[in-house]
Amino acid sequence: MKKDGFSEIYDIYFPKLLRFTRTYLISEDESENIVQEIFIYLWEHRDIIETLQNLNAYLFTL
Repeated sequence: MKKDGFSEIYDIYFPKLLRFTRTYLISEDESENIVQEIFIYLWEHRDIIETLQNLNAYLFTL
């Protein structure tokens, strides 16, 4: 996966994941930290992104 593709995924999914985590957590900082951890994990395992059938479902289960 190229950096541009990852940036596009980040731009699309960061706000969605942040809203999702905010429904369960009081702290916005904690929500942002969790979402950042998701993207760190995704970057470290970026080779699997192209094999995923449903990236949205994958991200929301991390």
